[in-house]
Amino acid sequence: MIMPDWFQIRIRVTRDSMDAVANYLFELGSCGCQELENEIVAFFPNQVSKSEMKEEVEAYLDNLRDLGFKLATNHLEITEIADRDWNSEWKKSFKPIRISEKFIVKPTWEKLDSSSDTFVIEMDPKQAFGTGHHATTQIMVQFLERYLTSPKRILDVGTGTGILAIAAHKLNAGDIVAIDVDPVAVDAARENCQINSATSGLLLFAGEVSALSTYPFDLVLANLNKLVILRSLTLFNNLLNQRGHLILSGILVEESNEVKEAFLKLSDLELFEEVIKEEWIGFVLKKNP
Repeated sequence: MIMPDWFQIRIRVTRDSMDAVANYLFELGSCGCQELENEIVAFFPNQVSKSEMKEEVEAYLDNLRDLGFKLATNHLEITEIADRDWNSEWKKSFKPIRISEKFIVKPTWEKLDSSSDTFVIEMDPKQAFGTGHHATTQIMVQFLERYLTSPKRILDVGTGTGILAIAAHKLNAGDIVAIDVDPVAVDAARENCQINSATSGLLLFAGEVSALSTYPFDLVLANLNKLVILRSLTLFNNLLNQRGHLILSGILVEESNEVKEAFLKLSDLELFEEVIKEEWIGFVLKKNP
């Protein structure tokens, strides 16, 4: 009997947990993920133990529930599949996309004629998240265009694939610090920064944002989720220069009132602007003296 070469894990997730789950699956050795409506499909070589994988993923999802994510039960399905040219599958699904007035994201193999006033970010689709297709990434880049009008000191919290740090570099930011708790994400971001010649003046490292407590920034970018943002809001505020801006997304519209209430508790932060795209909301807050 010939064994299939691959198996897939299909997981039902909430929108605000999708990036975290995809990131975890890559850490486990996934060759690629597809983000669908309310679910993720991840592909693994059949040399990996399916039973051990199922136990590890279920334990991780239980931890997410303990953190407050509302994940369904009977949420995980494993299926064996025939071999496929995974790179070809990605090339079919990952096409150039305009994510803002000034920015287009494209895969490295695509040829693209762009105008002189358009910035092109090239991404390697090893990862399904952070390629610019998600509404929250687009909100963040659109805000970045508006508020990065002169060289500033930038902090990108939870950099992922580095797309926001790369965009800031192309907009001629001053110093950029990009941080993520996941070293795998930092490696991906470093590779993408090299592809886009966005390395000068850009520091990438894996660790907690609390390690930067003595560094003031003009712009702090945080495309995370509600729970992390609420937990980190005071720290973000402390990292801002006077009259600096905090740009946030990763928050569902239905969660926005809870987040706004947290803003009100910090008297020196003023809600400056908000934008809704699909079911997601982004905020710009200004720090007043």
